[in-house]
Amino acid sequence: MDNTVSGTDVTIVSVGTCTVTASQAGNTNYNAAPQLSENITINKADITAKASNKSRAYGEANPTFTVTYTGLVNGDSTLTTPPTLSTTADTSQRGDYDIICSINTDANYNLTNCTDGKLTITKTDATTIYNSDNT
Repeated sequence: MDNTVSGTDVTIVSVGTCTVTASQAGNTNYNAAPQLSENITINKADITAKASNKSRAYGEANPTFTVTYTGLVNGDSTLTTPPTLSTTADTSQRGDYDIICSINTDANYNLTNCTDGKLTITKTDATTIYNSDNT
């Protein structure tokens, strides 16, 4: 674990157990304080995720699916192991299809809920080709 102690600050950056040891030197007015150690357990944070809604025209490739999180801590913007996002819409007709959000196990977070999004396939512009054969 990459936890650090600097001066009076303790920085905890991942889950697990660490030992924090503190001591205080004496001075002309105070005796030295005894060294104290404390084990600290850092648990995974509970978060939720939601697959973002996307759209595309009929006949185009699916866009890149993205997810938004609620509850990330410590400046994190994503998970080490993000949820898997998928859909059954490949060459599908226009309409709405689920973007399925499947939970994966992450090192620092408990993903407690993963909400599906929607992929909307819209009409595409038709192209008319006129072939004149004047032979």
